[in-house]
Amino acid sequence: MDRTICPPISPVSGVDFPRASVRKLANGATLHELPFGEEEIVRVDCVFKAGTTRQSHLLVASFAGQLLHEGTKKHTSAQIAEILDSYGGLLSSSVSYENTCVTMHALKRHLEPMLRLLSEVLTEPSYGEKEFSTYLSKRKQQYLIQREKVTTLASRNMSAALYGPKSLYGTVATLEDYDRLNTEWLREFHRENYTMEDCDIIISGKVDDAARQLVERTLGAISAQSRKPFTSSLYEWDELNKTYCFEEKADSVQSAIYIGRKVMSPKDPEFHYFSVLNTLLGGYFGSRLMTNIREEKGYTYGIGSYLLSLPTMGRFIISTQTATEFVEPTLKEIEKELKTLCDTPVDADELEEVKSYMLGENARVVDGSFTFVDAYLSFLTQGIDGNDFYKQSEKAILSVTPERLMALANQYFADRNQFCVSVAGQKTR
Repeated sequence: MDRTICPPISPVSGVDFPRASVRKLANGATLHELPFGEEEIVRVDCVFKAGTTRQSHLLVASFAGQLLHEGTKKHTSAQIAEILDSYGGLLSSSVSYENTCVTMHALKRHLEPMLRLLSEVLTEPSYGEKEFSTYLSKRKQQYLIQREKVTTLASRNMSAALYGPKSLYGTVATLEDYDRLNTEWLREFHRENYTMEDCDIIISGKVDDAARQLVERTLGAISAQSRKPFTSSLYEWDELNKTYCFEEKADSVQSAIYIGRKVMSPKDPEFHYFSVLNTLLGGYFGSRLMTNIREEKGYTYGIGSYLLSLPTMGRFIISTQTATEFVEPTLKEIEKELKTLCDTPVDADELEEVKSYMLGENARVVDGSFTFVDAYLSFLTQGIDGNDFYKQSEKAILSVTPERLMALANQYFADRNQFCVSVAGQKTR
């Protein structure tokens, strides 16, 4: 091999997103199998429709999910930790708007005892007062720390403006909400929402017949239970009610800027074309916002734009932090970049660079042991077919033109009344 000769460069294309084998278990749970790799590791994810949209009181879903593995009717929190240490396993949980996902990593040779523990955690959480009080104290401390940060203030105010202060997406828990929480609320939420009938089980890694049989004998043997209908209208949102928010933080060293608006959901075919526009504007290090506001003007260490997916829509956000004296100049430069995208077609070379970057990022999804499992989970909870998503994404990236991007920019960036600008920090005006 002659290392003085650069290897040929070829475009990235054809992301082959893995397809799962899907079937129903005896108790109504849906089993998704994603076998891959040679490492003797198995990952099991259990996804329940137990997200924050299902709660009748703020914080209940989050606490119920995070405290699942902090004690059961048979084992204390310390004993569970000892079991995990002895088997070299991991248990974790995450709570989103729609779902709670409980994830277990286990060595193949210890899969049976780990699945028994997972089954116990899912069905018999104790929600003991001691564990609850410890976690409550921790969360309250985190809340007090976070509310002192200008990024938190600006982000929360923008969400409240976009969706209304009484909606799920605009509501912020207070210390009073933490103090009202109790373990009975957690037990009730668990009884009503952690039902196997609505559970998706994803088993990945070193999956063979023995692993399948173990899943059926443990998770598949959990008794079926029908979900109680949920009819609360607590989380209906309003239309945009503010286009500018400011919260003073007199002792802050920097000010935070958040600019956002509602856009299409990932299920919309236009989402993939808008993703190209977002990347061009602020979605990677070579973007226009970074080049102008960080590299040329030096107003900030970093600035970017990104898309957040919600159950029925998306949210487009620009965010940065800067010194107080640069808040107004930064806002003017952001405005200039948005206007330029509306008025001037993108240069062909710049667009080609963005396309190459995005195709590479798509390929990274299947590069890694469990990276694509995270993507599979994300698509599953949104009702999106991963293969179709990446095919549509690649098609949009390769086919998008400067004219189409300019049309999208005019559709979503031209009307500033659809945006909320939220600033937190010292006064500037």
